[in-house]
Amino acid sequence: MSGAIAGGLWLTRRRIRYIAVGLAFLMAFIRVYVGAHYPGDVIAGLAFGGLIGLIGGRYVIPLIRRILDRLQPSAVGRLISARPA
Repeated sequence: MSGAIAGGLWLTRRRIRYIAVGLAFLMAFIRVYVGAHYPGDVIAGLAFGGLIGLIGGRYVIPLIRRILDRLQPSAVGRLISARPA
């Protein structure tokens, strides 16, 4: 989960991208340190989560924005859109 969040923040928030990635690695290290996971599991989880976060940020967010732009004139679009009127 921390890899996916860091991957998504890498694309969207330039000011905190390195902090998010650093915290994701710190969380992964701590999970191995306390014995909750094996190192291979944590590395695979970070890689897979980061990939999902990057793909989601690159392809899913623009798709959602296009859908919201089409819904904007309707009452439903105004309810679910986060943009100010």
